[in-house]
Amino acid sequence: MKTIRALRRGLEVIDCLAASAEPLGLAELYRATGIDKSTLLRLLATLIEQGWACRGLGDGRYRLTATPVTLGPASAEVSWLSLVGPYLVELHDGLGWPSDLALVDEASLRIIETSRPLSRRIRHREVLGFRPGPLRSALGRAWLAGSEERRRQTLLRRLASGPGEAAWLARDKDYLARLTQEFDALGYARRDPAERLMVSAEEPGYAAIALPIRRGGEVCACLSVVFVPGEAEEAQLAQGLRRVVTALETPATPGV
Repeated sequence: MKTIRALRRGLEVIDCLAASAEPLGLAELYRATGIDKSTLLRLLATLIEQGWACRGLGDGRYRLTATPVTLGPASAEVSWLSLVGPYLVELHDGLGWPSDLALVDEASLRIIETSRPLSRRIRHREVLGFRPGPLRSALGRAWLAGSEERRRQTLLRRLASGPGEAAWLARDKDYLARLTQEFDALGYARRDPAERLMVSAEEPGYAAIALPIRRGGEVCACLSVVFVPGEAEEAQLAQGLRRVVTALETPATPGV
């Protein structure tokens, strides 16, 4: 009985992605499968089109969106990655500035996707996996201020009992009041001007605004826009950000 070579190769790519603990780039898939790169690209495009795989915008690497054994949903992170890419591209093209998406990861946020590689205006692009500060970063402030009161107080107690700057900021009632008042007045969170953890001494300080993304009444992720102060209209950025967040708050992907 004849077999279908293209199907066999597609399954080989799925097996390769499933066996890897990390997402894979095109060169790694080529080395693992021996399938030429042009064929790999066609196979991967088909898998993405059919919802089996996705390609990260920030790292350009491929991961499965469903496990081949259960055909069930993959992790929440992969589900988000399969959803947000086109929105981040659209947001960047419309505003001219890149965005970061951070997922709530237990007691912190972790950046899982970014459109910074599309931008020539922001130098610092290696942000995947970074955990933004909970009380100075725009993402962290959006998470805190956007959470319902009980959840917010739980987060603040946890921060206050820990080490470092976040602990004493979490105990500073005046600082927290200003943070939440600014969020309520503007409708979005701003990065604290003192936050320069991701910027070198030679670079200008970047500004950022962020909004929480809620599902089921809980903040599950936050989305920011990063820009250079004085080179963008904050109200225009916020308008574009709200439009994307509204779309992302409507469940469209299993597990997201």
